[in-house]
Amino acid sequence: MTRNKNVYFVCVALFVFMVLADNFKPTNEILLNCGGASLDLDGRSWSTDRASNFGTGKSTMSEVAINDPAVPQIPFMTARIFESPYTYSFPVASGWIFLRLYFYAASYPGLNISDARFGVTSQSYTLLTNFSVLETTLGSKDHYVVKEYSIHIGGVTLNVTFTPSTTTINAYAFVNGIEVMSMPNIYTSTDDDVHVIVGIRSVFTIDNRAALENVYRLNVGGSNISGSRDTGMFRSWSVDASFILGTAFGAVNGGIDVNIECPPGTPSYIAPTIVFSSARLMGPNANINLSYNLTWTFSIDYGFAYLETSLL
Repeated sequence: MTRNKNVYFVCVALFVFMVLADNFKPTNEILLNCGGASLDLDGRSWSTDRASNFGTGKSTMSEVAINDPAVPQIPFMTARIFESPYTYSFPVASGWIFLRLYFYAASYPGLNISDARFGVTSQSYTLLTNFSVLETTLGSKDHYVVKEYSIHIGGVTLNVTFTPSTTTINAYAFVNGIEVMSMPNIYTSTDDDVHVIVGIRSVFTIDNRAALENVYRLNVGGSNISGSRDTGMFRSWSVDASFILGTAFGAVNGGIDVNIECPPGTPSYIAPTIVFSSARLMGPNANINLSYNLTWTFSIDYGFAYLETSLL
């Protein structure tokens, strides 16, 4: 496991901080509606990448062949297509950033979505290799994918490069939307925070050389939380029920009536208050608790390290 080549994957399943949800104020926020027009959505301004200074290389713009009403219009109805390596370069301030990549497994005129197979790199990190949006969404109720990464930038430029596969005939790369947002340093501190790698007894320290991908972010016992309900970082949380193994769901305690306060040194924007208003419990009966386990199960890719953490 090398820090300069692969991305560490973060499996976020439980949340333990009790906080007040004041909003984080990002210093950088770039929203690109790739191949499309500039539009406002949920109070956020998406800019077009047409004739922008961000891109270097050859590309074409395309609209989806069939408009699925179940898929959000922005940024999924248009795409930028790459048949050779293409790099976006974004001016950013030094520090941690969220990089979110939006992909819709749609048909584009003159192209077969099954041929869309490509890699994505950023700085010295390989974010995606031999990636197929179509294969990723097979069996899913959603036909689109949002990949979210946390990367520390030491300079003033974030580079994101899309490269079609060299092993697939007629391969091409594409992207529907790109989001770049500065984020607070929620992974490291002067106390040398350490995190547990799933399946390994040793601990791991996250520093500025690491990059991470969020794989799962769950609101345990609660409902879906959209990015617009977050504390300024536009993270989203999914319902946890579909990840529970077996029929033992425990008891859901929703709408918990408590005073939510920050522990000393904890930023109030670490998570929205609604995350802490629900929980999943095994109940007060010790004899019943001994007869079952409350277990969440997650599909993962072989060959990567996964962290289970309360940090977001």
